[in-house]
Parts: sequence; structure tokens; C-alpha cells
Amino acid sequence: MRATALVCACTLALVAAGAAAGGNRSPDVAKTAGSATIHYSLAVRLVKHAQPYVLHISGAVSRDRVAVHLQLADLTLRDGTTVPGTTGVIIFSKPFLYERAPNGLAVNGLTWLR
Repeated sequence: MRATALVCACTLALVAAGAAAGGNRSPDVAKTAGSATIHYSLAVRLVKHAQPYVLHISGAVSRDRVAVHLQLADLTLRDGTTVPGTTGVIIFSKPFLYERAPNGLAVNGLTWLR
């Protein structure tokens, strides 16, 4: 959970920094800054204890809503075992934060938490 929150915070900071960037703008940057929504997608490669991980982040941002989809790619261990990746979704919609249970699993019958 903490890792998901950290990734979301970093993603939001990157989006906010990009939206707030000033100075000379190319026509494409000006068009993006004036759009109602911005969609993004990126992949982050992490290495922990010599084991590589790939985190795919995609989402959309509007004036009153942020949606982030996180997917950790399948992991192949040194012995050849494949561990399936996990997914998560977070939506900020004024004034609420919605978080989906990992991999869409139901917890006490709930898949989303507000």
C-alpha cells in the first residue's frame, strides 16, 4: 500500500510539474496545457536485490479528477518460476479518493474503498 501511495504521489508530482512548466512553449506544449484532459503512460524499471521489476503506470488528469492505473509486470525468478504481477487503480475525484483492491479482489464483498 505504501509503495502504491508513493508511486501515485510521484506521478501526480510529475504531472503537476509538467502542467505548471512555464517559459517558451512549443505549439504542442501549449495545446497540451490548454486541453481539458491529459492522458499519460510510462514504464519504470526498478531493481531490488539484483531482481528487476517493471511497473507500468497509465492514467488521465483533468481539472477535478486524476485516475491512475498501476500494473507490476510478471516476474520471472532465477529458478524460472513466473510470479504473476499485480494491479491497482486509484481515482482522486474532488473531494474523494477511491482505491481499488489489488487485482480487483473483493474484500468483505467490496472491491473499491472511498
